[in-house]
Amino acid sequence: MKTRQRHFLRRTIILSAMAGVILEYFWDPGEGRHRRAVTRDQIRATLRRAGRRLGKQARYLEGEAYGMVEETVHLHRPDNVDPDDATLRDRIESQLFRDWAVPKGDINVNVAAGIVELRGQVDQPGEIDEIEQKVRHITGVRAIHNYLHVPGTAAPNKARVLAVS
Repeated sequence: MKTRQRHFLRRTIILSAMAGVILEYFWDPGEGRHRRAVTRDQIRATLRRAGRRLGKQARYLEGEAYGMVEETVHLHRPDNVDPDDATLRDRIESQLFRDWAVPKGDINVNVAAGIVELRGQVDQPGEIDEIEQKVRHITGVRAIHNYLHVPGTAAPNKARVLAVS
């Protein structure tokens, strides 16, 4: 016999033997009825637990999706489109410092008549433009005076004074 045929024959014999053992186990005249009932109950319990887990997972995902929609709606359409200066400052700080990469303790935000002043130091020159762009997209910001600078350099509003002195 060829090798492929021998493997097929072996698998057939093994599967047939396993089927016979299973049939004997479940249809044994003395204990078969009890074994079938216990197995049926275990399968039903497993299916119930799986159904509850799927239900919990579905409710969780539904809540996550709802939260994402609400967050997106509120980010793009704030309740107060013309806030006072304190509210605008709070809104800017909330959205700007939400990103952990923005150095919260090193940046000061001041607002007067919708004009935002950013003061402080950042580690990289590219962060200055990123922060300004984030603030520029916040509803209620009319203009930005950006005085951010990297360590070792003078702030843009101080550079002229330091050059003269």
